[in-house]
Amino acid sequence: MIVALDLETTWLSKEKDFIIEIALIKFDEKTFEILDEYTTLINPWVSIPDLNINITGITNEMVLNAPFFADIKEKIKEFIWDFPILWHNTYFDRDFLIEKWVKIENNIVIDTFFLANIVSFKSRSMSLESLTSYYWIELNWAHRAYNDTKSTVLLYKKLLEELKNIDTESLDLLNFVFSKSVDKNIKYLQNNIFQTEKVLNFEEFELLHLNKLKKTPFYINPSNNQKLDNLKQYFEKLNDFEERKNQFDMSQYILDSFFSTKKWVVEAPTGIWKTIAYLIPSILYSLQTWKKVFISTKTKILQDQIFFNDLSKVKKALGLDFNYTKIKWKKNYVSLKSYFDYIKNFDIDYEKVSFLSKICLWLCETEFGELDEINFSSNEYKFLKYVNSDNNETLSEKNIYYKNEFLYRQKINLEMSNIVVVNHSLLFSDLKNDFAVFWSIENLVIDEAHSIEDIATESLKKSFSLKLIEESLGYVDLIFKNNFIDNSEINSKKEYLLSTLKMFMDVFYTYLKAKTNNENYIINTLIDNDFYNRQDDFFYKSWEKVKELLSEIIDIINKTNFDFSKEINLLTSIIDTMDKILSKTNDDEYIKIAYYSEYEGVKLEYTILDIWEYLRINFWDYLTNCFLLSATLSIANDFSYIKKSLHLENFQFVQYETDFDYSKQAILYIPNDLWSIKNNFSKVQEFIKQFITKVAWNTMVLFTSLAAVRNVYINLNFYVKSLWSKILAQSIFGSKNKILDTFLQEHDKSIVLWTDSFWEWVDIPWEPLKYLIIHKMPFAVPTDPIYLSRSKLFLNPFSDYSVPKSILKLKQWFWRLIRTKNDTWIVVFLDDRIYSTDWGKSFIRAFPNDIKLSILKSADILSLIETKK
Repeated sequence: MIVALDLETTWLSKEKDFIIEIALIKFDEKTFEILDEYTTLINPWVSIPDLNINITGITNEMVLNAPFFADIKEKIKEFIWDFPILWHNTYFDRDFLIEKWVKIENNIVIDTFFLANIVSFKSRSMSLESLTSYYWIELNWAHRAYNDTKSTVLLYKKLLEELKNIDTESLDLLNFVFSKSVDKNIKYLQNNIFQTEKVLNFEEFELLHLNKLKKTPFYINPSNNQKLDNLKQYFEKLNDFEERKNQFDMSQYILDSFFSTKKWVVEAPTGIWKTIAYLIPSILYSLQTWKKVFISTKTKILQDQIFFNDLSKVKKALGLDFNYTKIKWKKNYVSLKSYFDYIKNFDIDYEKVSFLSKICLWLCETEFGELDEINFSSNEYKFLKYVNSDNNETLSEKNIYYKNEFLYRQKINLEMSNIVVVNHSLLFSDLKNDFAVFWSIENLVIDEAHSIEDIATESLKKSFSLKLIEESLGYVDLIFKNNFIDNSEINSKKEYLLSTLKMFMDVFYTYLKAKTNNENYIINTLIDNDFYNRQDDFFYKSWEKVKELLSEIIDIINKTNFDFSKEINLLTSIIDTMDKILSKTNDDEYIKIAYYSEYEGVKLEYTILDIWEYLRINFWDYLTNCFLLSATLSIANDFSYIKKSLHLENFQFVQYETDFDYSKQAILYIPNDLWSIKNNFSKVQEFIKQFITKVAWNTMVLFTSLAAVRNVYINLNFYVKSLWSKILAQSIFGSKNKILDTFLQEHDKSIVLWTDSFWEWVDIPWEPLKYLIIHKMPFAVPTDPIYLSRSKLFLNPFSDYSVPKSILKLKQWFWRLIRTKNDTWIVVFLDDRIYSTDWGKSFIRAFPNDIKLSILKSADILSLIETKK
């Protein structure tokens, strides 16, 4: 028999919070017949937080006459006894019960999250709601203990069926991975899933795995005898694409510019389909000159979209013979050597079995070996360093898997490609450590160029934390112990090193708390001159001793026969990072930041201060052809801000008009009676409530902070439920993928509450999303260390830096809406400063000139919206 169990609690801390509901279901492990049930609400002795009431639907009134946990604890123990316990995402509920003195530490644990993580490794969300929906399992009211428990039983049954339906060879591979663990929970699952005593040895596992890899042929050079037509003829072949005159004009302009070796900034509004407009001339130029063209875009998601969708369609439509590839960081690629070495040489604990098992199955089907093809849970990212290619051995000819490595394949294909697609993060980083070929770029197209400053800043950021060193030295220690190597010399140095570094981190934590003076889970501050003035000679002498110890440890591990290149690079980088952060004389070069979170502890970072000058010296001056493209580069048809901020003095500028008729396709409403945005949140919430009453769905509300999202959710969630709709709130409903997938499937009864970080990530078609409410102008947080440092470079920081940067972001928010000539939109902008201040009126320029703009009373706006519904 197995006992399935679920809890609902007042919040997330097992030490501080309380159980408010429990459900237990006892069932037969073979027939899945339910044998017994027990469920009850529990009086927690404390008031249930508003947010949790909204999530679970359990109110203080509902638990008022419920039993206290102490009254039912023995009944729970008797029900569970020593049976295996089934949960979804086990350890939260398990640890909660153990903390409340229900001693179940020795019970076998079965976790449907663990199993789904293997079977459904491509799923965008591993939440119980998402998985039950995927497997067509009924879940009427999520976040109630009994419903969740019953669904978990059915999910477990389905996952076992899925596992047993995997092909025999893949099951043999999984069985070997499970056999490498001594964890009793893994052994229980192994006996129930594989039901065989025969397990492959490592050599059999290795051979079978290599045979199951996809054998994708390497690229060969395209034919040099192709007859190339003029550009117009190629566009005529694109029958599937909506005809857009400006798209062709822009494409012809880019093709001509390639041959004139000029650098251009091109603003191409939504509707031109700029991706096609630059891909075709890039391909034709490469085929005529045999020179590579690099395409860089904002994210890995957009990079894959260009590679799999746009380039594939263009190649098929044009009938041209050309090669294209995509390149990502080395750490994005799995290393077969690292993977096999880890499985061969180490015992595998519970979490790593799930992690390695899904990589095992994925390796049998992946074509590119990119680890971001898999969805990893938050706890798994720390394991990626054990299997990725961020080391020296993957591309070493001494590597016995060298010719099978995905990174090797990408290296060969890169040499044979006409078009190479990268992402901004890779482009603007220290590429000498990855693909040296990037430093010979001559021809570069940068799409989504409005994001250059922010992504370059983040990509060039270097960081240090005590956790990084502990993990790095912990891995070294593991290798030494596993190979019976004396590590006493390193350990003697490590003890002093870590104790001294902890003292360093304590000094920075004290500084952080004094500067920020708040109790948030995440805080950061600029490391300013006042920090250095507080430190004595002992502080700096201690750092010199730490550097000495780090250098000695690097020397020791460098002399071994193991590939510690990743650890050596990290420790070397830490020395450089701390030297820069502790220097008193480089404030004109770097922004230095102290950061704290409960997960990472104290982290120290630095990045380039004058990012614009860095780009001019390291990029713009070295390129033969360069095109910067975006829909949002000008303000009121003026490129002055982007030209000055990115040092684009040697660039020429061109702007294309959209083919869309915004006078017919979009309406912008601005209410004029909600008072000042600085203190009118209750009025804003009431307006949103009335808006939802009128339309009830197809709506997104865009905020500038998660606190605002949370407050609106708490106050409106029950009301929205009464309309048979639901609120999908960032950080509350689930992951980005879960929110997006749910909205696309249920847009006719959903309202999304997001911040700009989500909005910039997604691309939602018109039909699901018809109404956009924008709460505030998207200014940078005034206390943000990067904003504080860079604003000092401007004579008038607010008007010369803050306002134009915010206008461009608002412009980007709007221009992401309309994608075709058939789309229609209603946008409501709630920030009164757009009409009540002189500087705020400049934000009108973020919207198209021909958009219908109405500044009205909120009641009039709601009436008009209802008539247009």
